[in-house]
Amino acid sequence: NFVATRFLKYYWDMEYSFKFRQSSDWQDANIRKIIRRMGERRDKKPPTREQIASDENAELRKEVIRRSIKPEVMVHIKTKMPNLFQKEGRSMSITLDRNILGFLGRHHDTVLSIINHKLVTELEKYNRMTPRIATKVSFENAVRPPIPKDEKDLVLWSQGDDRCFYCGRLRNETHFDHVIPYNYVFSNDVYNIVASCQECNCAKHDRLPADDLFGGVVDRNGRLKSMVEGDMPGDSSLAQDAGLLEALSAMSGYAEDQYRILYESCEATYSRGEKFRPDLAAG
Repeated sequence: NFVATRFLKYYWDMEYSFKFRQSSDWQDANIRKIIRRMGERRDKKPPTREQIASDENAELRKEVIRRSIKPEVMVHIKTKMPNLFQKEGRSMSITLDRNILGFLGRHHDTVLSIINHKLVTELEKYNRMTPRIATKVSFENAVRPPIPKDEKDLVLWSQGDDRCFYCGRLRNETHFDHVIPYNYVFSNDVYNIVASCQECNCAKHDRLPADDLFGGVVDRNGRLKSMVEGDMPGDSSLAQDAGLLEALSAMSGYAEDQYRILYESCEATYSRGEKFRPDLAAG
């Protein structure tokens, strides 16, 4: 139960945030099937470790041991590693050496780094179109970085008014949305951010926008990129603002073809559901 609880929590968190494939099998690993069957949804956070360890989830833990830990993990563990653990023959249990616990505690960060490196090399085999895998794996308990103020100001300047990029209505409250979901791109690049109303930001959540909405972002980015290349309006207030100019300079590394590929790969591997389109009939 101790291992099953932590095993399930680890993979449930990873599935909720990043949706990594865990196997080369087209049906993927059993742990993902179990998590999805248990009702994992984009708008529902994973249960806590305490909830997984509760009596209510006893059968779930048994299933994880039977269908995932034993057939998908234990079979790959070497028979034994002296001073670490013992595993006899085809046994589906291991015994840790008591002395290893102190070692693991003293060298926690180093051991975790080695484990993450091994995990990344495996995940890269099955998630070839997914960006920043190493950063995502090492992200546990880190704080998501805020969008810099100058980038927000540039996004607002580029839209030109107080309307939501998606629905076109006036924004009562401004939200900055990652066009391609943050959990996929894992970055705050200004070319992937628009200003939206609260309703659209909440409704879109972890989805891609419809193709025509994405096309509008591409057009916006094209205009910003042309300014970096020297096509700056003569009366533009942007030219007089050092912060906006610095944010604009980041567009020098933008490439439309690569951005479109990122959108398509996200659609194929991460955001497979219905794309977001605002309900213009509402309100």
